[in-house]
Amino acid sequence: MAASLGGYKGINQGITQIAILQANASKELISLASEQPVALAIGYEHRREYGAYNPNPIAVLGLDTDFNSLPTVGSYNVDEGYAELDVPVISHITGVDDLEVQGAIRVFHYSTFGSDYTYKVGARYRPIRDVTLRGTYSTAFRAPNVQDLFLGQGPSAEVAVDPCANATAGTTLGTQCTNVQAQQGTTKALGNGDTSTQINSTIGGNPKLKPETAKTGTVGIVLEPAMLRGFSATVDYWALTITSDIGAITTPVILAGCYPAANPGTANAAQNMAYCNLIQRSATTGQLFNVFDLNQNVGSLTTTGVDFAARYYFPTDFGRLGFLFDSTYLIKWNLTLASGKVIKAAGNYDAGSGLPIGGLTPRVKFNAGINYSLSGFSAGLRGRFIGPFTECAGSDGGNTSAGLCSDNNLNPATNAPYPSHRVPAYITFDAFVSYLLANPLGNTTLSFGVRNLADNNPPRVFNSFLSYADPQYDFAGRFIYGRVLHQF
Repeated sequence: MAASLGGYKGINQGITQIAILQANASKELISLASEQPVALAIGYEHRREYGAYNPNPIAVLGLDTDFNSLPTVGSYNVDEGYAELDVPVISHITGVDDLEVQGAIRVFHYSTFGSDYTYKVGARYRPIRDVTLRGTYSTAFRAPNVQDLFLGQGPSAEVAVDPCANATAGTTLGTQCTNVQAQQGTTKALGNGDTSTQINSTIGGNPKLKPETAKTGTVGIVLEPAMLRGFSATVDYWALTITSDIGAITTPVILAGCYPAANPGTANAAQNMAYCNLIQRSATTGQLFNVFDLNQNVGSLTTTGVDFAARYYFPTDFGRLGFLFDSTYLIKWNLTLASGKVIKAAGNYDAGSGLPIGGLTPRVKFNAGINYSLSGFSAGLRGRFIGPFTECAGSDGGNTSAGLCSDNNLNPATNAPYPSHRVPAYITFDAFVSYLLANPLGNTTLSFGVRNLADNNPPRVFNSFLSYADPQYDFAGRFIYGRVLHQF
């Protein structure tokens, strides 16, 4: 059994505890027509997770200048059992140098949401020594953790505008604003004149959450040609679907659901009054002052792509050289929101615009490098490439409403799409050298390196909230480091 206890910072105290009891066993069984035997592994685990956060009394009252939050406390128990079977079927016959299949299953019970199971099946076939074909299919889940379930409510703010701020009577949007105005008893929602581009919200945990579930499939090929020793290459196609995503609905999505007429893509949709109930307005000015945006199981994600990797290492009379290349081509990245709206983010910035799951989604990313080594000396150069992508204007023609290319927003004056912005590719280089010194007390490694060698700045991303650049880029600039490591 193992347990861990978290610490605290200042007078805001945070505690986490995990108690684990495990039992595992493995056994080699019979041999079929392969040189390797069938192998089985089984196991059981009981786990208890507990967490608590006690903010200072000023933060509980909402008067702290750092982070205001209510207290958090919660726990749950887990029982899991698993079995994994590896079956080498045939090896070293004509047309089948190696054939192997695998299977696994995991059964679990969570005190928070009940029982379920996941499984995996896969196969690896090598017709000749130089070529390997492989494929897998699996299901998975991510259970809501203590923070997802029991995080105390606290303040946040998101990039969004009030659809009713400049709405006028007699329009569809005006009618929708008036409907909510009547429902909530505010004296003025329609045309309230709010010019804010950020809206306050309340975030926090939800003990009614269910787990995220996923289905994953991969198929690929490995090439290791005997005529080119030291070279290998892999190509894999992958597909992933996640359902019941755990995350916030987000303020922009809540507003779009409550006031669909503000968005050309959903102008004819009915008002989602459940979303309207999450919105709070001032009883006197009608302006938004809070949106409840607690954790929910929202939407789904489907993404597909191709990974390509290559390695080539070979000796020379003056040392050993190595080349490496890892890349991903993104085919699809489709996120279905809680409203049913589909965000198609492959090759654009839609996934970076305040969504519950998001980030940079250019079509192409890759890392490339070269290594050199001789005796205890080694050196290398790495390049990191993030491909270009497009960002689009919002329904107002600007970036204040976190425009989505998926919306296909049109300029009402011309009925033509607003101009888009092409964010250029970004590349940085890292260099390093090291030397290994052997001595009677062990091995000492001296290392020196530079990250972002050319001190390249990230490109401008106008729809990003963080100073017109996305936080996934390198903001540190050129970084020089040295390291001494000794192993006894």
